[in-house]
Amino acid sequence: MRWLDRPLLATIAFAVVLTASLGALQAMTPQSTCTGLVVASSLEKASLMQQVAQDFNAKSALTAGCVRVSVEPVASGAAEAGLRAAWPSAYGDRPDVWSPAASAWLELSKEHRSTQGLAPLADTINPSLFQSPLVVALPEPMARALGWPGRSLGWSDIYQLAEDPQGWARYGHPEWGRFRLGKTNPNISTSGLHALVGTYLAATGGKTSDLATQDLQDPKVVEFVKGVESSVVHYGDTAFTFLTNLRAADQRGKSLSYVSAIAVEEKEVWNYNRGNVTGDPALGPTSLPPHVLLAAVYPKEGTLFADHPYAVLNAPWVTDA
Repeated sequence: MRWLDRPLLATIAFAVVLTASLGALQAMTPQSTCTGLVVASSLEKASLMQQVAQDFNAKSALTAGCVRVSVEPVASGAAEAGLRAAWPSAYGDRPDVWSPAASAWLELSKEHRSTQGLAPLADTINPSLFQSPLVVALPEPMARALGWPGRSLGWSDIYQLAEDPQGWARYGHPEWGRFRLGKTNPNISTSGLHALVGTYLAATGGKTSDLATQDLQDPKVVEFVKGVESSVVHYGDTAFTFLTNLRAADQRGKSLSYVSAIAVEEKEVWNYNRGNVTGDPALGPTSLPPHVLLAAVYPKEGTLFADHPYAVLNAPWVTDA
């Protein structure tokens, strides 16, 4: 089953990449002499990476030339901004490795540094720890009202529903009110960035490599994007915030009135439906599954994948171990 394999594959991939990057470790030595390695990780996988790093550190401490890995959780967009500013002290220890949720942040970092006449801090092609597509997560009753799972759904359906003054009454459920969308900040969150790109992808009829500025300025495209954005009632920094609040609403029996859809990574839907909103593999389900499960809808217009790259930085503070 694809759902069950992903967390395991992520653990294996991270362990393999990390071990390979540090090299073979041999003889015994005290842990206090270990070389430190700081990894800045995107929020949704930080717990997983911390667990793998903890296991690695326990073994590495018994070897000569050992490396002690620490994983610092930081939102991808915030990390990109921090690296642009030489990682101010408020951000914590400067990272040797950056693992944002998607390679798009490496591209943005490269572009921002290019405008300053600076070389990239990292390669844009790096090992991928795992991949998770952006999905539109709807409470299952709402998804079924739209025809899921038999009907393909996408941003165009969200646009039509968002623009319809009848709201959910159009599908026989006036008690659900207007369509309510939850989105994260595209300047900080990968799901927010990918949702914005996905909306434009749908609005332009699926254009990708041949997309031009005039396409984005087309009045029909602008109207489509505005229509989708007009349905946003919850706009925050991270998907974790939305899912935590949704879980609280679910416990009060109010999940269907809290939000109609949230753009998140596929894995986050899996975590939520298991009762583990944090996604921390060490915890397992923290409680019973929610009363109302989420359905993961893969936009019919296409979607973007969070590829979770593992990028060794070429920053001035990074030295050879």
